Amino acid sequence: AMLFPELVGPTDAEEHYAFTVKYEAEGDTELAKHGDASVVTINLCLGRAGWRGGELRFFESAGQGLHAPGHEQAGAGDIVFSPSMAVLHRGQHKHQALPLLGGQRTNVIIWLMGKHGVVRIAPYPKAEQLSLAQRWANVGSGARADLQPRGDGSQEAEDEGFDDVADAERASPAEL
Repeated sequence: AMLFPELVGPTDAEEHYAFTVKYEAEGDTELAKHGDASVVTINLCLGRAGWRGGELRFFESAGQGLHAPGHEQAGAGDIVFSPSMAVLHRGQHKHQALPLLGGQRTNVIIWLMGKHGVVRIAPYPKAEQLSLAQRWANVGSGARADLQPRGDGSQEAEDEGFDDVADAERASPAEL
């Protein structure tokens, strides 16, 4: 299955912005509650073992229109990082870095967004969500050859001919 199909459409993750953040006693030890300037965020822990604290806390996001009720990925909780661990989450899901109690930890953060930094926060209707094959068709070309105009001026994706996700996963990039 595809991650966040209700938020990531054909042009919603075309650009990225990456940076590092270092938590240590002599500098930043925490980061206040916030949402990212991204549709999806990848947070990769580069730190060496030995730090204490610094969990990544996610807050309940009900009522903000960011998820369908009942989805476990929309819940609250703390993530305890370990070296080389990555967390992928919706950019607008409110979160914070809790205080680092000792040692040092460095993370690389990658924000995915649409062209010119546009961040979609309103979910796509179910009928407009992309399949796995549609999402990865023509990646990097900037064009979606599979999108066909509808009578109302919007676009509709043609069926890629895959019977299921497994067929799409076995397909070569040229077949997608």
